[in-house]
Amino acid sequence: MHIALQRLVWVTAWWVLFPMAGAQVLDITQFQQQVWKRAEELPTYYELQVAQASIRISKLSQLPSLSLVSEPLNINRQNVLRYNAVIDADEYRTQQLIRNSLGVRITQPVDVLGGTLSVQSDLSRLQSTTGPTEIRNYGWTPFQVGWTQDWSTRGVAKFNRDALALSLNLAQEAHLEAVAEEYQLVSLVYLEAWALQSAIASTRMRLAQRDTLLEIVERQLARGFSNVEQRLLMEQLILEDSLQLVEQEGLFQDLCNTLFDHTDLELTPLYGKLVPPLLPQTTYLDADRIGAFLETEGRAGNREQALIISAERERKLRQAARLPQVSVYAGLGVNRFTDVPWWQSQQAFIPQQYLNFQVNVPIWSWGIPTIKILQSDAEIGAARARIQQETLLEHEKMLQLVHAYNRTTPKLQLLTRLSDIRSEKYRITLSKWASGQTSMQEVYDHTQLWKQSETQYYNLLKETWNAYLTLQTLLLKDPVTLAPFSPNP
Repeated sequence: MHIALQRLVWVTAWWVLFPMAGAQVLDITQFQQQVWKRAEELPTYYELQVAQASIRISKLSQLPSLSLVSEPLNINRQNVLRYNAVIDADEYRTQQLIRNSLGVRITQPVDVLGGTLSVQSDLSRLQSTTGPTEIRNYGWTPFQVGWTQDWSTRGVAKFNRDALALSLNLAQEAHLEAVAEEYQLVSLVYLEAWALQSAIASTRMRLAQRDTLLEIVERQLARGFSNVEQRLLMEQLILEDSLQLVEQEGLFQDLCNTLFDHTDLELTPLYGKLVPPLLPQTTYLDADRIGAFLETEGRAGNREQALIISAERERKLRQAARLPQVSVYAGLGVNRFTDVPWWQSQQAFIPQQYLNFQVNVPIWSWGIPTIKILQSDAEIGAARARIQQETLLEHEKMLQLVHAYNRTTPKLQLLTRLSDIRSEKYRITLSKWASGQTSMQEVYDHTQLWKQSETQYYNLLKETWNAYLTLQTLLLKDPVTLAPFSPNP
């Protein structure tokens, strides 16, 4: 019997130490870092690039732009009434006008006033043919300064800039949130894989022990010191653990495949390489500090603030639709128009003034503009109410996660100690059975208690990590230090 006990102890030590012996270990941070390396593969990364490009376009659109203004060919053919001195009477003649022009224009938008300043220079050629008479004229406008003003869009540019800035912030948050969700997924899958690795090691250890115990029972049965019921009970335990091991190994492989899919770490097999993940830096999160942070920097307002800006912009445009639409173009320049090409003309330049004033006055539209303004007011009110509601829900959810984390961390320490005690009691009961001091049913009961405490510990550990990582995803901050969520916390 002494030799059997020595073998039992050796088998237990072998299965506990074998998985980590000489194996390349993998920490949870290695998988988490892979998430950051693959961040540019997420769809939100390209959405962020779109938002950044919109900001650049908005800034560049405030700079002067240069464009080529040309009219390569403009032909106008018509019949006109002309006096014929030969017959002393009016007659219809065919007139053909051919116009060509080429110029450059520099435009500068002025958002403060809602107008556009333009400077233009162009060359033109006009050929007029009326019957047998042909006239050619050449024009040159060295400069023409103009101002275009549309009063209906005045002040809208500010709303556009604010909306773009908020869109960029939302795109950055969305991308960071997508990374945080992937980070959370990989972390929880790793945690579950590690727990299964530990459970597989325990199951294999128990199977090895029970194979030895079955040999002992069979020898005792042959000598008349045991009975068939004990052998059947031991065979039942071996079958139960064998079925459980097959299920655990299948689930472990599924989790490994998930880790490979989300991190591209092609390291197989993973069994025996996963080390226990360290718990977060503290066992207690300060709910008051996180609540104060949410009051000043909560994320719920950004999404709804974008709706408010959009609704206010729409309201301004709808208000302008009720007013007379006024468009003004005024210009000043010089021109030289001669019947010889520009480079041969000695004619002086003639000053020119331009003024284009258009007014569109709405008279009757069945009150639609007023209804649209009321609709915009309702949209603004709904967005503001949604901000308050979303902020309240955000506070409640995050504080619930804080309290859940603070409740589970003390339990983990207690469950760790409980699992150690039940593991020791199982070992003692096993030794007593081997020496004939207790029954196989007692061994079975302590086995179930040990497995139960292990399961409770792993479930609570996952619950603790899930609360912490969910809080990190919602805050986009480290819940302990409130530092920004980043690859190098």
